[in-house]
Amino acid sequence: MAHPELSTMNFLPMDLPELALNADTQNDRGDLIKLVSEWVFSSSFQLDPSNSNLESHLNSPQTPKSTNSNVFCLVSEAESDLNSLPTPRLMDCLNDMGYLGGYFCFASSRNDPARTSQREIDALPITLTHQACTVEPDALKTFINAFAKDPWAVNENMEKRFEALFTSPMKAFVIGRPGYAWKPLDPMVFVLDCNNLVDTSSPVESHKNLGKKKSDPEDAVKREKDERLALARLVEWATSRVVHTLPAHVKFLILANKGSGLGNLLRDKGTAFVYEVQPIVSYV
Repeated sequence: MAHPELSTMNFLPMDLPELALNADTQNDRGDLIKLVSEWVFSSSFQLDPSNSNLESHLNSPQTPKSTNSNVFCLVSEAESDLNSLPTPRLMDCLNDMGYLGGYFCFASSRNDPARTSQREIDALPITLTHQACTVEPDALKTFINAFAKDPWAVNENMEKRFEALFTSPMKAFVIGRPGYAWKPLDPMVFVLDCNNLVDTSSPVESHKNLGKKKSDPEDAVKREKDERLALARLVEWATSRVVHTLPAHVKFLILANKGSGLGNLLRDKGTAFVYEVQPIVSYV
């Protein structure tokens, strides 16, 4: 929900994905639920380096330090039911535990040409700010003060905007709480659904994800350029100081398809955990 006391410039309302009534319980992926839970609660969480088959530009891919683990990316094959991400199920579990901070989904620009990936990236900071104040209403006053102190921050670049309107007030709220040192806040996990960001560097993956429906070549080029720039900006933000200096209870779970290359980019930066979802093995 939007808070009238805060700026709504670039704000995008988000609906949570619904859990299908006829969902196959075999695809609930309890292994992923367990993995995400371990990441949320363990301060010493680490991944097995042998898990991922993702290509890396580094000879030895970096592993983030446990003190810098507030970003976790789950990577899956976009068109495979065997290792697809059970997004609604993940959301449902986080919501039931009371740890869901918010949800942001990059909608396909093919479905809504006016909603480009670049515009969605611009909407990310302010949307997450409104969501944070919804799940943590006691923080609203601190965020209002931050807006009043720097009203022009909404016009800054993404990192400066996020720092002024999210990171700084969140830090101020945490340390301003009575007994903050001995009474930590519950986890606040923001889920970023990036499955609609396709691979713009690989023609094969790009055309596969575009589907069978033909589109105007010029529109396709513009869309791919838009998605490429949006992907770069998302990686820059997710690996920036303004994200990794947030209080420890604030975390970001990124859901991505393998074709986007997002997992590779985050893994090479060495500032986020990246896990490639493995297929479900079924014995008949």
